[in-house]
Amino acid sequence: MKKSRILALLLCLCMLVGVLAACSKTDTTTPDASGETAQSGDTAKTGDVVTIRMWGGVPAESGPQAACDAFNEAYKDKGIQVEYERFVNDDTGNVKLETNLLGGNEIDVYMSYTMAQLSKRAEGNMALDLTELCERDGFDLTQYLGDLAKNYYVDGKPFCIPCKLDQYGMVVNKTMFDEAGIEVPTEWTYDEFLDVCAKLTHGEGTDKVYGVFWNSQQDMAQYAQFMIQQTLGGDNMYTADGTATNFTDDVWQKTISLISTTMNEGYAPTHADSVTEKLSQESMFLGGKAAMTIGPWMVRNIKDILMTIWSNVGYSALIYTSSIQGLPQDVYEAADMDGANEIVKFFKLTIPFLSPTTFFLVITNIITSFQVFAPIQIMTRGGPGTSTYVLVYYIYRSAFGYYKMGYTSAMAWILFILIFIVTMIQWRGQKRWVSY
Repeated sequence: MKKSRILALLLCLCMLVGVLAACSKTDTTTPDASGETAQSGDTAKTGDVVTIRMWGGVPAESGPQAACDAFNEAYKDKGIQVEYERFVNDDTGNVKLETNLLGGNEIDVYMSYTMAQLSKRAEGNMALDLTELCERDGFDLTQYLGDLAKNYYVDGKPFCIPCKLDQYGMVVNKTMFDEAGIEVPTEWTYDEFLDVCAKLTHGEGTDKVYGVFWNSQQDMAQYAQFMIQQTLGGDNMYTADGTATNFTDDVWQKTISLISTTMNEGYAPTHADSVTEKLSQESMFLGGKAAMTIGPWMVRNIKDILMTIWSNVGYSALIYTSSIQGLPQDVYEAADMDGANEIVKFFKLTIPFLSPTTFFLVITNIITSFQVFAPIQIMTRGGPGTSTYVLVYYIYRSAFGYYKMGYTSAMAWILFILIFIVTMIQWRGQKRWVSY
C-alpha cells in the first residue's frame, strides 16, 4: 500500500511538470546571422513577433528610445520590434558588451564608437561581415553615404552601417584670416597650409596667437589620420596586400613632417605644452588663441556655452518677470495721481517691491558661482596650466583624476562651509535693503 502511494505521488509530480512545461512553452523567432529565421517551440504562427535586441552607449532617454519607438510603430504590423539596452561607453562597459558578444548572449545589433573597437570586434568574430547581405539585397553603402563609407571598412569589407559620419574639416577663424589678408581656401597643398599657418601666427608669451592647434594631447594620431584619409582612404595604415605597414608611404611621411614642422616652428603649440598646460580646442580656438583647428565639435561646444549662458540669464529673467506681474497696481495708480513720473516710480516703487526677488537671485546666483563647473570643463579644462581651476573643478579632478577620495570629501565640506558662511552674511545684511 505504501509503495502504491509513493508511485501515485510520483505520477502526479510528472503530470504537474508536464503541465508547467507546456504552459511555459512559447513560440519565438530569432533571426540568425544569415538573415534566416530560426524558430523554437511550435511552428511560428501568424502574429509572431521578431524582437531585435540593440545595445548602445547613449542613454535611452537621449534619443535611442525615441528612435526605437518610431521604428516599432512603423513596423508593428510586420512583426518586427526593437528593444534597446544601454551599456556605458567606457572601458568597463565595452568589456561588458564584448563579454556578452563572445558568450553568445542575445545581442542582434550594437554600436561601436571608434574604428579601433570595430576593428577588434571584426577580427574577433564579434561583428558580421555584411558583404554577402549587402550583395543579396542590392544595398550599396556608398550609394547612400558616399565614399566616406569606405573609411569604416575593415580589411576592405563592411562590418557596420555607419549611422553618423563626422564631417571633419579645418575649422577657421575668418576674422583672423581677414585681418591677415588671407582668403579662406576650399583646398590647399601642404606647403600652402604651412605658409598660411606662418602668416596667422603672431605675438609672444601669453599674448601669442597660433596658426593652428592640433589637440594632440587628446589623440596624437587622430588628426594626422584625418589628413591622410583625404588621399589614401580609411585603410591607410597597411599596404594593399596587408603584409606590411604603410608608414613609408609619401603621404604618411609628409603629413607627419607637416605636423612636426608647425610645432617646431612655433605655428602650433608643442605636444608637451598641450599636455602640461592642459590645452583644449575650446580654450585655444574659442578663446582666440588659435586661428585653425580640426574637428566637428565646435558647433556642439558653442551650443553648450550658449546654453549655459542662456540658462542663467533666462532663469533670472523668468523670476523677475513673474515678480513684476505680481506688483500691486493700486500703488502705481496712487503714484500717478500724485504726479510721479516713470523714473520716480521705478526707483521708489519697482526696485523696493522687487528687492525680495533680487535678494533671492543674489543668493542663488552666488551659490551657483561657487559651484560652476560646466563652462570650465567645456572651454578650458582648467588650462592653460591651472589658471582657470575653480573649486568644484579642482574637487572633480582630485576625485576622478587622482582618486583622492578622502581629500576630495574634505574639500567638498569646505565648499559647503564657505557657501553657508556667505549665505549667512547675506541673510544678515538683507535687513538693510530688502523691503517686505
